[in-house]
Amino acid sequence: MAGYYQYPIEHQDDFLGTISFEAIIEPPIDVNIFGIGGNPNREGGTIITQDTLEQFTGGDRFTRSGEKGVIPDGRVTLYMPRALQIQDGVTYDNNFNLGLIGAGVENALSRGASSLASAAANATGGAIESFVSSFLGTSGGDLARLGAVRMAEAINTEVGGAVRSVARVVPNPNTRTLFRGVAMRQFAFDFTLIPNSIREGQEIQNIIRFFRTQMYPEDIGGTATTQGIFGLKFPNKFEIKVLYREKEVGIRFLPCYLTGFSATYNQQGGAMHKDGKWNDVNIQLSFTETRTLVKQDIQAGY
Repeated sequence: MAGYYQYPIEHQDDFLGTISFEAIIEPPIDVNIFGIGGNPNREGGTIITQDTLEQFTGGDRFTRSGEKGVIPDGRVTLYMPRALQIQDGVTYDNNFNLGLIGAGVENALSRGASSLASAAANATGGAIESFVSSFLGTSGGDLARLGAVRMAEAINTEVGGAVRSVARVVPNPNTRTLFRGVAMRQFAFDFTLIPNSIREGQEIQNIIRFFRTQMYPEDIGGTATTQGIFGLKFPNKFEIKVLYREKEVGIRFLPCYLTGFSATYNQQGGAMHKDGKWNDVNIQLSFTETRTLVKQDIQAGY
């Protein structure tokens, strides 16, 4: 439903800062690039070229409106919201236990072990030697008790707990904080739309219909002789741009999916306009970027 809508229409000079939401249609991958239904080296199949490989893998980091095959499918331009929060995040496992052998491998590698295999062998050998020495009591005292605890825990948890209780020692878990990944960025926008004219009232209806339509997938139906929905096509992605005097400024977004939309009608009162339009509509939009960021994206301005 290609259409270009904006709010406000009246008194636009009072709103030099705007934010635009443009839906884009990406061309789907042609399954024939894999030679489905025929030998790729014979008639009926398709040889995978560099172009088709880039199409399948995405080529560049992400698709942009105006690139080959990408079709704009409508845009909404709204006033700059009062608050625009951008939250970045990464995740860590702050309770990862390396244990005795893991700590030994870490220590060997940090000291310049020639290979992972040799580091693991040295760590395993050292752990076994320490275990045997401690258990036999040649190290004496605390180490002997620690060896007994490790032997008991190898039997089962209950026995290990009992021996730990009376020995009053516990093996060092060698806990580390390890990087796990990057959190997906999500964004929420809140707008209050109050029509100041019949035209603005109709435009608000168009904006609501546009967002709701773009959020939902399109069905893949059967043939005339079959019933039901076979599948669903992905909804379109959105390009979000923050503009001042129609030029991009400051904040940049990767392509996003619209994951949530809500509309609250007549929040400021129960009156209606003469043409049946609402007195005011508050809309809330939730977006999620299509992939996580990396350092190079930040350096590029995202």
